[in-house]
Amino acid sequence: MSPNTALGQPLPKFIEKVLTAPAAEVLAQIEAGEAVNGELVLILAGAPPKDEDSTAPADAGALDRMLESLVAAGLPTKALGDALAKATGIPRRDGFAKVQAMKDALE
Repeated sequence: MSPNTALGQPLPKFIEKVLTAPAAEVLAQIEAGEAVNGELVLILAGAPPKDEDSTAPADAGALDRMLESLVAAGLPTKALGDALAKATGIPRRDGFAKVQAMKDALE
């Protein structure tokens, strides 16, 4: 496994020390007695790129049922419309319109 964590102290000094390893291993080194005093710099790797092929498309029926239950619970139309637009990639106005139509159907 490649290092995804670096813990350094004091970086601009002659005596700098850097521990690089997965986060659990850096923690194990510290718990095992690795001296960690003074100013520290902790650098964490970002999340790996999202693998587009590994995510299944959302079940539209399940999404509609969830949205209907949230509308019935009285959540704000704008917030639900924004969330729907973000989750599905549709324009915000379309998300708002869909939520409003569900709200109107319940009344």
